[in-house]
Amino acid sequence: MRAFESESYQLDQLLECTKGAYKKGENGSSMYVFTRKYGDILICAALPQSILLKKLLDQVFSTLLYLLFVEAVVILLLNYLVKQKVVNGIHRIMENLSSITNGNLDTKVTVGGNQEFETLSNGINAMVKSIVSVSDRISAIIEISGVSLAAYEYEPGVNHVFVTSGLRKLLDIPDEEAEELYQDFRRFDQYMDKVTAVPIEGETDIFRINDSRYVRIHMSKSQERNLGVITDVSTDVMEKKQMQYENTHDALTGLYKFSYFKQIAEEILTEMPEGNMCAAVMLDLDFFKSVNDTFGHDAGDKYLQCFASVMQSMPLDHFLTARRSGDEFCMMIFGCRDKLEVTSFLDRFYEALRNRRVELSPEESRCVSASGGFACTEQAAASVEELLTHADEALYEVKRQKKGSYREYKE
Repeated sequence: MRAFESESYQLDQLLECTKGAYKKGENGSSMYVFTRKYGDILICAALPQSILLKKLLDQVFSTLLYLLFVEAVVILLLNYLVKQKVVNGIHRIMENLSSITNGNLDTKVTVGGNQEFETLSNGINAMVKSIVSVSDRISAIIEISGVSLAAYEYEPGVNHVFVTSGLRKLLDIPDEEAEELYQDFRRFDQYMDKVTAVPIEGETDIFRINDSRYVRIHMSKSQERNLGVITDVSTDVMEKKQMQYENTHDALTGLYKFSYFKQIAEEILTEMPEGNMCAAVMLDLDFFKSVNDTFGHDAGDKYLQCFASVMQSMPLDHFLTARRSGDEFCMMIFGCRDKLEVTSFLDRFYEALRNRRVELSPEESRCVSASGGFACTEQAAASVEELLTHADEALYEVKRQKKGSYREYKE
């Protein structure tokens, strides 16, 4: 223990350093002095100011590094938590919403991690379920009403197509194909364009789906949405077709009625290409009265039907056939290059007659015999009535001279 001789180390001065103080040391250097009194003992510690400042700076630097490290850890931890609990959840919600917007309405939003996201997910799922159930409710209402009706709606750019349950049945779409169409509005649009490409004759909004189904389709297209309502009009169309058939066809033979025959024949003649030839043919059954008188009217009907079936067996692209009245029939042979082709078609017809027999009674069957006359023309402006009159005159000559054959009209 060395004595404190300098002024700065006097006892009364040291007692002032119980809280620490700067004092002059040897060589005039500044010293930081700290004292503590324990009874009669005074303990004193002195440290040069330069060393003190160095240690202080070291401590501050160490503390700063520690704080920076702690701050970095906290930031990384917060970033991780925010990304895991918030950002990733938001991204998943956005992805699911994008999928739903594109029409994938079976997408389930399942984002956990916090109560707010779970509440939001449940709300979105409930909303989508409510939207999907709308078409089901409409379908149920339509089914209860008993009306053969279906509807669809879709927005361009949104894949899913909302449809009522009866649509696939009305349009006769297989189940697997229907599911694919409902998930892609472009394919559905193309399918509807194909269905509505050609309306039935005389209509603008009625289309044939198959042999027994016809539908009326009302469509509304805009940039916002496409709507369609489909109704089954098969019964109305079939009844109308039946009425048209009965008005234009002979009930016994199924051939055209004479008035309708002349109408079509006029169109064929008017549209005949230059250089072609056509012929009007009048036909009369031989011995028909004796068939009726001998075997009865039922056998007479069979005789007429057998003859008509031979007429119907001729190629439709060259023969137009009709029943005029009773046992009188007529044909137009068209699409021929010359008279030789006309007569070759007539020979073909008479050959078919000779090879067809009709059973008039259990004991007797015979071939149908018919006489015919025809008149040819190469003029599209010719009159069908005039051709038929000339053919009838030729028929009269055949009936008078040689039944069972045909001849051409000669002026």
